[in-house]
Amino acid sequence: AIILSERIFSSVSVLICCRTAVSDPLTDLGSKVSINCDLDENEVHWILLKTPDPPTVILHSFSTSASPFYTNNTFRKKYSVQFKHHLIINNVTADELGVYYCMNSRTPPKLSNSSRLHLN
Repeated sequence: AIILSERIFSSVSVLICCRTAVSDPLTDLGSKVSINCDLDENEVHWILLKTPDPPTVILHSFSTSASPFYTNNTFRKKYSVQFKHHLIINNVTADELGVYYCMNSRTPPKLSNSSRLHLN
């Protein structure tokens, strides 16, 4: 899992440098938000970018499993996946504001359009 995470991180860092935000969902603190992945893939990684921090891989959803793989157990309370292509963020705080991407598991990886989550 560590080798996979390092490979994903390296790929994400290169790909994100040149992407621009397409969707700008507005939210209120404490609300629940759904972000759609526009890639038609069975397995995706969800990634959060908060500058100046490096990209954070949140989870990897699989077509064969109802439960995603979380890169950090603290993400289990905050994030979930619905209908394979929707990232659900529960009880939004300032920590979850940033740019979200989904990325396929292929080589070379493909990133979705981005969603920049910010407050009303």
